[in-house]
Amino acid sequence: MQMKQFRTIIGAVIWLVLIVIALIGIRNWNSENRSVVTNDIARFMTQKRTLVKLQFDSAQIMRRGDPIFMIENDQPIRIGEIARVGSIDSTEMDEAEAQVAYAYFYARSPRIDANDSLTFYTTPTDMGWVVKMMLSPEKRKKIGKLITDAYIDHQTEIIAAFRPVIENALREAMPLIEDEFRIAVEKRQDRFAKIGNRYREEIVKKQLIPLVENEIWPIVQTEAKPVVNKLGQKIWSKASLLGFGWRVLYDASPLPKKELTKKEFNRFLKKDAIPIIQENMDELIDLQQDILTKVANNKRVREVVGKSIFKIVEDPEVQKLVVEIIEEVFVRNPRLVGLFEKHWQSEQALAAINLANDRLEPCITGIGEELFGNPEVEITPEFSRVLRYKILKKDKRWLEWRPAKIRSDSKQMTKEIKVTSAIAGTENLFHVPRKK
Repeated sequence: MQMKQFRTIIGAVIWLVLIVIALIGIRNWNSENRSVVTNDIARFMTQKRTLVKLQFDSAQIMRRGDPIFMIENDQPIRIGEIARVGSIDSTEMDEAEAQVAYAYFYARSPRIDANDSLTFYTTPTDMGWVVKMMLSPEKRKKIGKLITDAYIDHQTEIIAAFRPVIENALREAMPLIEDEFRIAVEKRQDRFAKIGNRYREEIVKKQLIPLVENEIWPIVQTEAKPVVNKLGQKIWSKASLLGFGWRVLYDASPLPKKELTKKEFNRFLKKDAIPIIQENMDELIDLQQDILTKVANNKRVREVVGKSIFKIVEDPEVQKLVVEIIEEVFVRNPRLVGLFEKHWQSEQALAAINLANDRLEPCITGIGEELFGNPEVEITPEFSRVLRYKILKKDKRWLEWRPAKIRSDSKQMTKEIKVTSAIAGTENLFHVPRKK
């Protein structure tokens, strides 16, 4: 009991000391400021707050103390706060969901009319809101110009500094990558063979071979027949039946073997057939292009090939194999990592990095000032709001009051007002830097 009395006495003494200090400070202040402060304190202590019922358009999560603002000269002025969530008798202090709440409007607030607009804003919790807040279209345009200007001014010098480092690293890395890729594939030959056997039955035999027989081969026959017939007639006109005939009879006789037929055929190819084909090479190339174009434009060919490729690409086992090989060759490859570390830690690479830092420092500083502000002056309103919301846990929710164009004739505060809900966007900046 004595301990409780002792604490009470200590508390009373502390409050008394604070009041005395405040009174001394006010007395020593100039008369103009003193009168303003004393009047504000007196008004706050004597005037009553008005309790108004808030009827929301849908259930919202809120808590006691959530502020109510009005905007005056582009500045937010707090005119009230949530007093109860739910029923008038609620004592809930934590966040609660309700469609009805009660708010205290301070004595300095304007008269609230039932026709006035009251909007309940909630700030999104996802990182997308932070990105939109920090990178508005205007900010993106300014940052893009900074980057573009820096690139135009220094691209030649920076590229020239880094080119030898990159070229040397890639030149040394390519044989290593080829070797590691070959090893990674060879280690998985059995799995590739298993997949190949499966698709040989599913795709090659059941889809591709019928496709060649029914779609591709008829196109080849139709397109190639005129050209082949034309070339065949030219070649045939150069062939000597008599010359080939007696040589065949001679080679078939018991006379000493001379392989006259083979020699004559080789001579015929070299002297007659091949020159004719060469003379008509342009026509053969055009034929090849026509065939490929018609095959590629064939609806059935595109459908079957597309489905086949898509089926292979979407195969989980194929995807797993590809990922394993990429990781083994490029990501978890100590030889490759060591090689690039050696090149990027060389004197030539460090000199190029230092050059880039020197040239791009004004651009990076400019981007930082656009996003976060200048520490010697002030931070940006956008960064201020992100800090308040994400770090200080402020501005999760608030209400904004706006007077109606047509209001009732009553001089009294309304007892109830409807509230619409909205998601806070980047344009709802309540914490605007004050004008100097």
